[in-house]
Amino acid sequence: MSKIVDPDGLVRGGNIVFDTDNKTIQLIESGTLNDTPPGRSSGVTEQAVYSKCKELWKTESDLNKLKFPFTAITEVKMDLINTWNWADAQTKQLIRDGGWAVRSGSTNVLIDSYMGIVSLGNFVTSSDQAYYQQTGSGQSINFDKNGELNEAIFIYSASNFDYRGYFKAFLRIFEKQFVESDLVTEQQVPVLDYTVYKLPLANAADIKITHSDYSASAEPPYTTMTLDYLSGSWYNTYVSADTYPRWTVVNSGSRWYRVSGSVTSTSGIDPLSSSLSSPNGDWETYPGEREIGNGLYYAFDRIVSGSGATLEQFYEWMQYELRHSGSINDDVNGDGMGYITGSTADLLAAFLGDTLQTKAGVYIDNFLTADTNRVEFFDITANFSGSTSTKRTFPFVATGQIIFNNTLFNDTDAIFKVYFTNDNAPGFALGYNYDTVNAIIVSESDGGELTGSIPGDGVVNFSYDYDFNDQRGFGSTGSDAPITVAALGLSGAQWISAGFTISRASGLSFPVNAADERNYSNPAGS
Repeated sequence: MSKIVDPDGLVRGGNIVFDTDNKTIQLIESGTLNDTPPGRSSGVTEQAVYSKCKELWKTESDLNKLKFPFTAITEVKMDLINTWNWADAQTKQLIRDGGWAVRSGSTNVLIDSYMGIVSLGNFVTSSDQAYYQQTGSGQSINFDKNGELNEAIFIYSASNFDYRGYFKAFLRIFEKQFVESDLVTEQQVPVLDYTVYKLPLANAADIKITHSDYSASAEPPYTTMTLDYLSGSWYNTYVSADTYPRWTVVNSGSRWYRVSGSVTSTSGIDPLSSSLSSPNGDWETYPGEREIGNGLYYAFDRIVSGSGATLEQFYEWMQYELRHSGSINDDVNGDGMGYITGSTADLLAAFLGDTLQTKAGVYIDNFLTADTNRVEFFDITANFSGSTSTKRTFPFVATGQIIFNNTLFNDTDAIFKVYFTNDNAPGFALGYNYDTVNAIIVSESDGGELTGSIPGDGVVNFSYDYDFNDQRGFGSTGSDAPITVAALGLSGAQWISAGFTISRASGLSFPVNAADERNYSNPAGS
């Protein structure tokens, strides 16, 4: 069956019924009229109902004795007048491609109104259930039918409800990409009218979701993850003449500070007036600041934290949280931001290819070091014309593995050290060459030295601060680094050195293969 667009599809006394005493119009599922999902392919258009009424008022003597029920402003926007109304909720649910207002009395006083919502694009399956929110803090409400949308939504009652200032639709289905549409903001509609609005609402399979909801809720590393909503406002450079209320966030001396929750307001006190390392007076260090790069601090108001998870795992957990009907605010910092409903909360992040991009103000703590080069954070940028957001990325971290052969990792005494082969950066040669007493061990991006015992599986993962490692002199930053891996065991593996180059890349692989040791002897075992 399909949507009725021709008034001939309506039959008086069959699927359209008029109560001339109470002046109601009733639509009934009968004949070709049905209310099966999805909404876009069932029901009857408002225009067809209007057109049928015109035909009946021309020919039916009992009807043409009564005033006509409609004023048609457009084919999708009509007034029900002369005390006429729809008979019941089912009738309203059968109407497609239309919005209406019910007016009463000789002055046509507005009683209530409905707008029509039509989705653009396709849902992956007809069972996908979209839902909506009519106030910023309101609960989610399922659309009447699954699948692509075409239905009327109540927006106004003269007696007690006015939902004409906010409407947000959501489509968040497991293993599918999340989409949403903020009607008032995106279409710049300050007051919703009783007409039809078309929303871009279409989903697709989400290839980044590979684990079940059970995994995301009950298994590590997901069980270590938290989401913290922080209190904050303003997010601008400190100005001494201003007065700042509680929770105001300012930038001073490249760092971020917040008026403490224990005071009402503060003025004339620079957070750094007594110390360059700690806040002063009524200020506290803003818990949402994060360092991205060397000494560069940025502000965020939602912090996702975990323990060494991949970006895909963090994303899976965040998408899981955003389908919850309960609160997803773990309040780690104790700000008391309160109840944040997951199913209507703002999105947190999305993948662009293999790069995870956070939404404005979202930061992820403790992600896997190897993922550093494929995450982009969008902060809350200081801007006196209003809050904006800027993409922030870490300096490039080269990552890879040193892979030792069986001879080495089977020798329980085996060790390795990674040296810079030379420091031949132009103009900055300091003599730190391998095979000299001045040779230096390569530092990893976390500051630790790349040296130690060879692990049981023979694989050493490493990360190197490609853009800012200056061990060979400042002229060597941002350039390929020649390295030498030296390793030896005692009774099992001979000494070996192997040369490689750390380039601006991820997934580097350096194989080190030592020969069997056949000549080492220590009879005394000391």
